[in-house]
Amino acid sequence: MDKPGEMWWSSSSTALRLDKLAAMSFHLRPPSVDKGVSAFFWALGFFLYLWLGMIAIGVSKGTALVLSAVAGAAIFLYIRLYGEDRATRA
Repeated sequence: MDKPGEMWWSSSSTALRLDKLAAMSFHLRPPSVDKGVSAFFWALGFFLYLWLGMIAIGVSKGTALVLSAVAGAAIFLYIRLYGEDRATRA
């Protein structure tokens, strides 16, 4: 060993690490997300969009909050009940 860090970065150890990574290859899948969580994020996004939009066009803050909250709750329920229906494997 001529250099202090040579044992950590030698070409043989790099090849060994690459071989281990190739042997451990696997397919990554996205995490499973519950329908309720998905519905909540959609409702939150629409709520913010409606609330900021109403404030931008001059609707009073209280009215905008109430109308956006009611619409957000309706969107949450709609997506929760009728949202994506996942196909089952036969």
